Amino acid sequence: NFQNKLWDNGHDTLRFETICGTKNIVKYVQKISMIFPTLFIMYDYYTDEDEENFEEAVFWLYGGKINTNREELSKEV
Repeated sequence: NFQNKLWDNGHDTLRFETICGTKNIVKYVQKISMIFPTLFIMYDYYTDEDEENFEEAVFWLYGGKINTNREELSKEV
């Protein structure tokens, strides 16, 4: 249920769209963060801007910890 996948090698960025409803992908990304504890991950989430209930958030992950504030996460590490 992923479409429009694009990897940007210069910026180490993976972009994709999901068409699977409201599944919390952050929990899956957290597992990847635990497997690779020195990998700093940013997950930028937003729904289609045309949706009635538009949502957006940025999650920072490092060492299996999730935070919505990069500076706060840096203090925890």
